[in-house]
Amino acid sequence: MLLDNRKLGYLALVLTVLLFSTLELVSKTITYDIPPLQINFLRFLAAGLLMLPFTLVTLSKNHTRISGSDLIKIAILGVVNVTVSVSLLHVSLKYANASLVAVIFCTNPIFANFFDYLIYRKNLTLVKAVGLFLGTAGMVVIFYTEIFIQSADVRGIITALLSACSYGLYIVLAKSTSDKLGGLIVNCYSFIIGALFLMPVLLALKIPLFRFDLSVLPQMLYITIMLTIVAYVLFLYGLKFLPAGTGSLIFFAKPPLAILWAFLLLHETITLPFLLGSFIIMAGIGIYNYDLYKSGIITTEKSD
Repeated sequence: MLLDNRKLGYLALVLTVLLFSTLELVSKTITYDIPPLQINFLRFLAAGLLMLPFTLVTLSKNHTRISGSDLIKIAILGVVNVTVSVSLLHVSLKYANASLVAVIFCTNPIFANFFDYLIYRKNLTLVKAVGLFLGTAGMVVIFYTEIFIQSADVRGIITALLSACSYGLYIVLAKSTSDKLGGLIVNCYSFIIGALFLMPVLLALKIPLFRFDLSVLPQMLYITIMLTIVAYVLFLYGLKFLPAGTGSLIFFAKPPLAILWAFLLLHETITLPFLLGSFIIMAGIGIYNYDLYKSGIITTEKSD
């Protein structure tokens, strides 16, 4: 049973990656029809409200009590994830290709492990350092290619990188809270709180809250239900049985999928150096995860 829990954790994270790999693709198709911040506000507010009845039933059934400190932690998660990280991700798609944003966002494991060290003082072995170095080196190759060869808009790169950094912090902070309360409860309340914190930003920028062209409704429903509710619940479920660093590093598997979707469906130009940088990142993942197995950090024991 303990081994099954680990396998279920990996399965949940693999499904999460498959879903998340379509985020930039779908968002890019509507980014000029609806303001990026409005996309983010609507997706998380709607997702949180849709999850609320199930969350209340879960709280009552399990006799779970949310303390004041728990609520503060959930609010912080909402702001870091919804208000900051994913908002920046949607904004970056206005200035950069979907494939580029997807690859940059997948550097979040580098930041996650950095925050893991700062907050929990987790040791970084030489082998893991090599894995993270390769991930960083892959990013350097891609940045050089996009900025100096493809003349990509630097604003898209910077906002995507800031999004990855803040999402890395979210990953580290989310694990302990979701372990205690469960992914459904944490997601529901953090989504709503994060969206509410985003509301004054939209009002200040004179962006409508609920008015948008109904032609983008199918994409908005997919982003809200599949990429916000289903994907996030799967992600936090997977983290329940695996270390936070492992969960974040699996997102390194997202680039080839996102690149494939962007090439096939958006007809984006994919250069050889761009593919090389993505391959270097994938190599970093393999080395890092090998060290986790070798050191016994990933075991068959259930993480309580």
